[in-house]
Amino acid sequence: MSESNPRELVGQLVEVGFVSLNDTPSQERLGWLRDVTDEGIIFAKAFYSDSLRRLMPEKDAFFPWAFVSEIRLYEDRQHPGS
Repeated sequence: MSESNPRELVGQLVEVGFVSLNDTPSQERLGWLRDVTDEGIIFAKAFYSDSLRRLMPEKDAFFPWAFVSEIRLYEDRQHPGS
């Protein structure tokens, strides 16, 4: 889990790492952290809208803590300083 308090990241664009299952590589997803509860997180995966030319959220989904390995603030490595 990220060293920072996940509740501080609510409303932010984050990268969420998910626990790997059945010897598959762990997955990371980009999206918005909507809420943090004792049971898990509410997360909206991001997708790029060609017509709007920006990232947009998909429908919110709940993920139990057992499936979340890490939450960190998204840093755009392709466009430093943006």
